[in-house]
Amino acid sequence: MGSRAAVETQLIIAQKLKYVTAEQLEEALTLSDEIKRMTYVLSSKLKEYFPLYTSHSI
Repeated sequence: MGSRAAVETQLIIAQKLKYVTAEQLEEALTLSDEIKRMTYVLSSKLKEYFPLYTSHSI
């Protein structure tokens, strides 16, 4: 989540500085949220299919 939060912060700053419009910011944040959900589902499925290969097993 850290990298995602950093990117979202940079996008908000870019909008405040008028580098992007409010609409562009909203679209970027929506896409970021969609990618977050997709990553969560992928991670869950990988843990389901490969239970021995979790971050705790290293």
